[in-house]
Amino acid sequence: MDKRLEQTIATLEGVLKQQIALHGDLLTLMSQKRDALASGRSQGLTETLELENQKVQAIGELEKRRLETVATLTLLVRPGATEPMKLDELIQHLPGPIADRVSAMRAQLRQRIEKVQQQTTVARRATESLMRHVQGLIQSIGSVSTGVSTYARGGRLNPTATAVSTFNLTA
Repeated sequence: MDKRLEQTIATLEGVLKQQIALHGDLLTLMSQKRDALASGRSQGLTETLELENQKVQAIGELEKRRLETVATLTLLVRPGATEPMKLDELIQHLPGPIADRVSAMRAQLRQRIEKVQQQTTVARRATESLMRHVQGLIQSIGSVSTGVSTYARGGRLNPTATAVSTFNLTA
């Protein structure tokens, strides 16, 4: 096998391993984010979101590198190709044991990506639910503090309730 082909395949395997690891880290952070949301720890949520953003950026950079490596491999196995092959197509042109390794790594990465997508959906739903709850609380507090939702016995606005014109939320 050509030395350049070996090096490019090794680069691809390294990138795939890093992507798998980063997606695993992302899954761990998503679990921590869910826990922070459930317990109401805003500081923990902020820290987790910052770490999550760093991982997502690193995954993006690795994805660029993976695409470049696949393009280089495409030219090595099919000189004169006008477009890079998809990874599953490229695997068919690699020698047996290497193809098996890369295929297994591709499957593992795909599985991790799907898990991340599932957990992202769960976190989004939890966040939306929390936001609806907080909005309801804000509306209730606003109504009570301004007297808008308080009525006297006759069905008229309670004049004593509307006398409250300020409400200190920092107390």
